[in-house]
Amino acid sequence: MTTIYLMIFAFAFMFVFTFITSFRSQIKKSRIISPKLGIINYIGGRDAGIIEEDLNFLKEFFGDTEISHDSIPECDVLFLYCQLNTNGSILNSTIGLDDIIKTSRAKVIVMASENKGENYLEARHIVAYTRANIVMTVNRKGESFSHFFKELFRLMFKGKSMPQAWVKIAPQNSKIEHTNTPDTIFICKAGQVAFQK
Repeated sequence: MTTIYLMIFAFAFMFVFTFITSFRSQIKKSRIISPKLGIINYIGGRDAGIIEEDLNFLKEFFGDTEISHDSIPECDVLFLYCQLNTNGSILNSTIGLDDIIKTSRAKVIVMASENKGENYLEARHIVAYTRANIVMTVNRKGESFSHFFKELFRLMFKGKSMPQAWVKIAPQNSKIEHTNTPDTIFICKAGQVAFQK
């Protein structure tokens, strides 16, 4: 009987060890070393002010940055400035949001321009099968946007995954009113993404 208990214990230990090893491996695979930043501006000078404002804090974290008005940069983190149509397509662009995400190969997409929530709902169906963490901005709330993402990226470079950092800054509790954070929709499809310099 003792032998049976020892065998059960051994199998249980092997299962737990395999699970932990697999989990750690997954976390390690999600760590992006020296992430490259890409910026696409599909609305010309209309958002020039907020792009400059965002660049002021983004340059603290990302050394390698590519800015484009037409082509799609291959990068790890993509800030996209655009206006969405009611069907979720991008105004003044022949390229769809799903193609932008696939071509850029970014794991973190921030749609940094303000758009209506219902337009994002349509876009959400477009990106249903993409493998990226996507942030859709409804209301930047002035400087709250830069403060939030500055803290988010700071934590991600310290090793916290994006979902962990997000919950730390903005706890997901209906009783808590987030007055100092931008209004966003967070679609977490790439999972536990973290950064490393």
